[in-house]
Amino acid sequence: MRWALAVAFASPTISCASLPSGVTADGPMLPGRTVGRQVSTPDGDRSYLLHIPDTPLFQRGLAGPSVPLFIVLHGSRARGAAVREQSGMDSVADAHGVLVAYPDGRGGIFGVNTDWNAGDCCGEPQQAGVDDIAFLRRLVADVAARLPVDRHRIYVIGFSDGGRMAYRTACEMSSEVAAVAIVAGSLTTARCAPLRAVPTVAFHGTSDDEVLYGDSAHTAPRVVVSGAEALPPSVRFWLSANRCGSVMERRVQNALIRFTGVRCAGDVTFFSVTGAGHAWPTPASPLIADFLLAQRLP
Repeated sequence: MRWALAVAFASPTISCASLPSGVTADGPMLPGRTVGRQVSTPDGDRSYLLHIPDTPLFQRGLAGPSVPLFIVLHGSRARGAAVREQSGMDSVADAHGVLVAYPDGRGGIFGVNTDWNAGDCCGEPQQAGVDDIAFLRRLVADVAARLPVDRHRIYVIGFSDGGRMAYRTACEMSSEVAAVAIVAGSLTTARCAPLRAVPTVAFHGTSDDEVLYGDSAHTAPRVVVSGAEALPPSVRFWLSANRCGSVMERRVQNALIRFTGVRCAGDVTFFSVTGAGHAWPTPASPLIADFLLAQRLP
């Protein structure tokens, strides 16, 4: 199948005034461009930014091979544009030839202070029962209708509350999401029961005072994997859920320690950032891309 990129498509309108500088509302999907999109959901119209990588595949104007999609979820009281800047994922996506979407959560005054319904958290979306799983599915369908998305290589990445939502997608979309990445988040989904072992990479600062390093997991692990006793409860859950036999520890940098699950049904890697607070670590984005792009749905 061949895909025409430089064309406009009908969709719910998005206000140019609400878009960050350099982002266009809908319009041609050209290499290196970031566009604002909206999709209809059971909870009303929802918005997201979509960055098209500046690679030869897209520069030709017509693309045949399918490409991976990163979905990057912002933290509480933020929007997609914030985590786009925070993570620097556009440049990482360009380097790997990956599409990257930055959806906006729901709630808050004028849609500014938004959150995600990550199960038992957070804010207005959780209280109102907003169906953020349905939104993410509509987002994937919207991108795939316009660009060549590899449905076996869809990845969800999240920071803070967005990390909690990324964990929820691993619980409830395990047959649709190839792998997840979490920065400074925790599992706030009760009765998490993925249908398959979902590869997971996570980062957490030991001095995080917003989402604590030891923040409890709302679904307890069946077993504590050997070597994981001092790791965050959410990481212990995924090591158990992915049936890892043990954990191997290695110091990568002075403040960065990597814990890797051994003999797992689905890869699990955790980076402990000594002394770091509630932030996106500088080395996280390229490490996330390397981990995720090594994974694909069966």
